[in-house]
Amino acid sequence: ETNLYKILGVSSKATINEIKKAYRVKALDTHPDKNKDVPKELAAEQFQKVVHAFEVLSDVRSRQHYDRTG
Repeated sequence: ETNLYKILGVSSKATINEIKKAYRVKALDTHPDKNKDVPKELAAEQFQKVVHAFEVLSDVRSRQHYDRTG
């Protein structure tokens, strides 16, 4: 699995607001409906990685667990 912070383009010290902002930008950039030049399956996979990174990093407990275990 790729580093979740790198997926969103934030540092491991990022605040929740920085994570939310980065997610909104990345979600728009990677959304399959917005990525007409990329095969639908690949765009969906990239978008799912962004969603997963946000889900983990935006939840305090999940983020703490991720930070401990990587």
